[in-house]
Amino acid sequence: MICKNFRGSAGSQFLNQSTITLLDKGSRVSARFENIEHKRILKIKLDGEYFVQTSSCDYMIVVCNEERCWLVELKGSNLNKAYRQILNSLELLLDKILSACELIAVAVVTRVAQPDYRSPDYLKLKRKLDAQFLHNQIIVIGQQFNAII
Repeated sequence: MICKNFRGSAGSQFLNQSTITLLDKGSRVSARFENIEHKRILKIKLDGEYFVQTSSCDYMIVVCNEERCWLVELKGSNLNKAYRQILNSLELLLDKILSACELIAVAVVTRVAQPDYRSPDYLKLKRKLDAQFLHNQIIVIGQQFNAII
């Protein structure tokens, strides 16, 4: 259902390849999704393509038939800015993402200090996820994020 909402959208691409790698120009961080079963995946480049003149996270990945989504921000070291960009993307996309889906927010940063779970930016994002999605998670990781779809 979610995938239908983005068919033909700027920055969107349907894939079923075994590995999907997300990179950001000039950044040393990446996210890699292993699609062992060759499921139908929607990859959307949000920042600069789907959203042109607003702050957003870099990518959204959707497993089409499972209603599972990742909002991914590839960031230097400003974790609070990553939280804000993910939250802004979530708010802009909320009408197209089903609240019944599982949503995973991922911030991949060059250096990971202990995340401050009391930070106002983290708390805003967590409250929004908890209010809108029954199944949600926030992941902060250094250098490279890996997931099996």
